[in-house]
Amino acid sequence: MQRNTLVAAVLAVLTVTTVAVGVGMAATETQPDSTDTRTVAVAGTGEVDASPDAAVVRLSVTARGPDAANVSDEIAAGASQLRETLADFGVPEDDVQTQHYNIHQDRRPDSGDGEPVYVGEQSFEVTLEDVDEVGSLIDAAVDGGADDVGGVRFTLSSERRDDVRDDAIRAAVEDAGGEAAVIADSTNLQLGGVQRAASRETSVSPYHADVAQVADAGGGTTVDPEDVTVSATVEVTFAATAN
Repeated sequence: MQRNTLVAAVLAVLTVTTVAVGVGMAATETQPDSTDTRTVAVAGTGEVDASPDAAVVRLSVTARGPDAANVSDEIAAGASQLRETLADFGVPEDDVQTQHYNIHQDRRPDSGDGEPVYVGEQSFEVTLEDVDEVGSLIDAAVDGGADDVGGVRFTLSSERRDDVRDDAIRAAVEDAGGEAAVIADSTNLQLGGVQRAASRETSVSPYHADVAQVADAGGGTTVDPEDVTVSATVEVTFAATAN
C-alpha cells in the first residue's frame, strides 16, 4: 500500500509540472510583436513680416581736445544738452540709454605742432514709439547737441513681438507637417499623431534704414520704414506606420 501511494504522488507531481510548462509556452507565444515602431522627424521654419511699431535711433556726441579731461568735459556738456533736447521732444528718460563711451589719444593728430590730441565719443540709443516721428527727432537732436546720427533700426515692441512670434511658430509647425507628409509619401508610410514637438529658435530681424537729408522747403530728415521679419524654427516627430 505504501509503494502504490508513493508512485501516485510522483505521477501527480509530473502531471502538475507538465501543465505548468505548457502554460508558460502558451504565454510566450501570445506576446505581441513590438518591432514595427516608426517615426518621421522633421524641422519646420516659419516667417512673418510685420509693420514696425518702434524705432531705435543711434546718436553720438563727440569732442577733440589737447587733454582727456578737456574732452571729457565737452562730452559731458554735449550729452547733457542732448538729453534736455530729447526730453523736450517728449522722449522718456528711460528710453535714452548710453551704448558707448570712449576717450583715446589720436595717434595721427592733425594739429601740426606734434602735440597730442584726444578724441572722445558718447553714443546713445533712443527708443521712439511713434515711427512717424523719427525724422523730426533726428532734426531736433542735431540742432540740440548730437554730432552724429549712427543710423535707425525699425523693430517691434515687446507686446507686438510676442504676437508675431506666435504666428511665426504656427507657420513653422504647418511647414513641418507639410515636410513630414512629403517624406511619408516618398517612403510608403502613413503619418500618425505628433509624438514630440519643440521650439528651437525664434528671432527678430529689424529693418536698418539709411538716414537721408531731404532738400525740400522744410529741409527736414525723412526715414522710410520697412517691415520687420520674425522667424521661428520647430522640430516635430510624428508616429508612422507602413502602408
